[in-house]
Amino acid sequence: MKKEDLIQTLSALSEPTRLQILFCIASGGELRAKDILEEFDITQPTLSHHLNLLIERGLISSRKDGRCIWYSVNKKTTQEISDLILKLNDPKAIGKPVAQPKAPAVKKKAAVPKPKQKIAAPDISGKKKKKKDKEKDKDKKKKDKKKKK
Repeated sequence: MKKEDLIQTLSALSEPTRLQILFCIASGGELRAKDILEEFDITQPTLSHHLNLLIERGLISSRKDGRCIWYSVNKKTTQEISDLILKLNDPKAIGKPVAQPKAPAVKKKAAVPKPKQKIAAPDISGKKKKKKDKEKDKDKKKKDKKKKK
């Protein structure tokens, strides 16, 4: 089975209803849509949709007998999937080993000494006032207050 086909087949099985339908057919050996429908709380068109997807993916096969269509599990496809899953437990069976990724080295943070005294935050306003300018501002404010009185 090609990788792309396998992905699509497993994708079809990822839908819980389809997987339940497959188990239902496997337990019955060969069933009609009517028999399958009795086991589920879905409409007939929904069942037909799921059955068609399972047929497309090769998971089930159908045979017509008069007006009835009988569905059964495609043992070849399910065996291929089973073999693939068993290979996952045996790395030698999969093929060329893949190098294990190395864990990234953890860098230790350098200890930063704590300052002994508080450092004043820098003035980010862009304007620096000198001591004399500050005193002038205070004097000006005092004069303004006296004028208002």
